[in-house]
Amino acid sequence: MKMPWADRTGPAKTAAIFAVLFLVSAGLCGANLVLFSRFATISGGTPPPDRPVWASMTLISTAFLELLGMGTGALGLIVLGITAGVSAIYKKLIAHKKEEQ
Repeated sequence: MKMPWADRTGPAKTAAIFAVLFLVSAGLCGANLVLFSRFATISGGTPPPDRPVWASMTLISTAFLELLGMGTGALGLIVLGITAGVSAIYKKLIAHKKEEQ
């Protein structure tokens, strides 16, 4: 399997890694939701006998990790976009200053 960032360098590679992190976490979060609706206790009461408590606790723990992955991927893409925008503006201003001299 070829990785999406195999032929990229610099910001493109970083963006690909953050995008993959976000998309994989979002997919796992959807799968977790389906499993949670089947195996976990949704209300706060005592669990029915066919739904063990360990399943609820495990799925809740993994959901936090998936949300953390989604947040990291999204924040990384936002920071990368802002950094790329500021860098492009800065390079444009430097080039404009050199033309004036």
